[in-house]
Amino acid sequence: MSIITLTSDYGLRDHFVASLKSLIYQHYENCRIIDISHQISTFKVAEAAALHLLCKPFFPEKSIHLICINENPPNSTAKILCSMVEGQYYISFNNGFIPSINFFSTPVKVVEIPVNSGDRHTWKAQTLAKAAASLARGASLTDIGIETQDIGTPFFQQPFAKNSGQLFVGQVIFIDEYGNVVTNFHKKLFEKILLKSPFEIIIRNHATKKIIGSYEELSSINESEMFAIFNASGFLELGLKNSANTHQPKGYAKSIGISSLFGIKHNDLVNIHLI
Repeated sequence: MSIITLTSDYGLRDHFVASLKSLIYQHYENCRIIDISHQISTFKVAEAAALHLLCKPFFPEKSIHLICINENPPNSTAKILCSMVEGQYYISFNNGFIPSINFFSTPVKVVEIPVNSGDRHTWKAQTLAKAAASLARGASLTDIGIETQDIGTPFFQQPFAKNSGQLFVGQVIFIDEYGNVVTNFHKKLFEKILLKSPFEIIIRNHATKKIIGSYEELSSINESEMFAIFNASGFLELGLKNSANTHQPKGYAKSIGISSLFGIKHNDLVNIHLI
């Protein structure tokens, strides 16, 4: 059974999510629809792209992902695009999502999906639903669209080197519900370059020289000290030990986290110095 996922900034109060699901089932009943999130910050395509980078390793090949955010990018005619990146299909708009999800810059084909005649939804629900259903039935990219290069600009890429390779500059790409920050440093970069010499991770004048291998190792970290760990998706994540218990009233579930305590925001720079 094909998997079709939905990601949007529609929220859960309005009719949009239910309507889109209904349209998909009208076109193809033999599929499973999974909600990734409908609480993406309004128009924040970069947030959706980072979320998909984090959950991509957990979905099987040929999963079909519908990303319904920022349908009308500024200074551009909204186009619906589809691409297969690392074995999974992504249907989005020409707003930078597809080049962002293609984090390792692998060669991919991108097609523009013609808007269905009679699709009177401002959010192009009929076109999105029909495209996802066609892929679920086994259609190829060229069956549903025409190849295009108009895909938008990525919101983040891999970190870059400076100072003759002694400094690597990355950025914060996601902040989770616990206030932990996810960076664009992937484990592959560390295994290839950064683990060959001592290093220091710096963000907002806070630093650590160690990456723990698991959360069990937090016992070696002082209270409220910054720690670094590769999350289950392979991206470097920064957090504070016991920030929920230390800085929140007893019984309060949600952590303030490193993002609030250190004033960290999306796109803040993360530097790794080789020492």
